[in-house]
Amino acid sequence: MVAELKPPLIARNGHTLRVLLPCRVSDPAPGKQDIMSLADQEALYRHWLADHTALPLDITVLAGSGSGEWLERAEYLHLIELVKSDQFDLCLTEVLEVISINRSEFSSV
Repeated sequence: MVAELKPPLIARNGHTLRVLLPCRVSDPAPGKQDIMSLADQEALYRHWLADHTALPLDITVLAGSGSGEWLERAEYLHLIELVKSDQFDLCLTEVLEVISINRSEFSSV
């Protein structure tokens, strides 16, 4: 059973929901975050999507890792480009801190 969202997820092309899934671990070193956390994040997002839409999905996953709060990392800049491209119906993440501490970047997107 699909949970009802208000408003519902709608595919702009009328049939397939294009979804962007940014996944990130800060430091996949021994004793810190496990690199498997990337797969865990993706699985969580896919489970949420399965629970909230019956639409066919076209999913793009951007997975990355890196220590610190460096905002100019390549996967972050690529994510901003993809969001601004208006190709996707949904960018799904647990919290914006997964993407960036600087939320103001997304206020104009």
